[in-house]
Amino acid sequence: MGIDCATFVQLCEFASRFQTEGRSLMLGRQKLRYYRGKRELRIPYKALYQKALEKNGHKISIEDIVQPDNYSETMFEALGLGKIETIDFSDYEFSDDPGFTGHLQDLNKPVDEDLHNSFDFIFDGGTLEHIFNVPAALENIFKMLRPSGRFVGVNPPNGWPGHGVYQFSPELMYSFWVRGCGSEVVNCYAMSENPRGYFKVMKDPEALTGRSKVGRRIFLWRPVPRGKLHLYTEVTKTGSQLPEGSIMQTSYIRRWGDDTAK
Repeated sequence: MGIDCATFVQLCEFASRFQTEGRSLMLGRQKLRYYRGKRELRIPYKALYQKALEKNGHKISIEDIVQPDNYSETMFEALGLGKIETIDFSDYEFSDDPGFTGHLQDLNKPVDEDLHNSFDFIFDGGTLEHIFNVPAALENIFKMLRPSGRFVGVNPPNGWPGHGVYQFSPELMYSFWVRGCGSEVVNCYAMSENPRGYFKVMKDPEALTGRSKVGRRIFLWRPVPRGKLHLYTEVTKTGSQLPEGSIMQTSYIRRWGDDTAK
């Protein structure tokens, strides 16, 4: 998926609240969405990129954060999100630049122990949906984050059929991170790929109420907009251990009358 304008706007706001001097990591090497024309950079929604920078106190221009190969290391560092490393199944997008750090890892399998508790910030710009064993990949992210570390994920909830193996519900993020890992979902949004389009805060289903004891489910509400949607999730690792056993959907936990089920 890469980093488009809608994602960039959210990263600018996130970086106004969180800066790191520790290690940072992205799942897959993510590109920043822009094009090089014959005479100048062609950046869709260029004014919105610059507005997001200025609104959130980043005293740089969009031209300052682009790099010749279209990837995003310069952007992350300029926003104060660290000198970011890459983890991927293959090295086909790795760089020969001596400042580049890449880790070869199949995230379907347990991550190497030397990466446990290593990163203050982890970014997924659209990798989880391509990994078959999503529970293992989520557990790997948890293991690689340091205590109080931040994870930001941007994945497809709707409008991306055939793009990856899965599309995701916000229920997955709340059930895994909050009830499974004891961590905090700081923000969760369903938002259009078009930065001027659909935007909805996705609340924790545990906080949704109805007339009965039966839990409510998260809906995008009709009409679901045409086009591609992103599920933007920001997590702070406040828990210390992974869930024991299976993760259950919130509405069924309430329906069964067992609020302690995991």
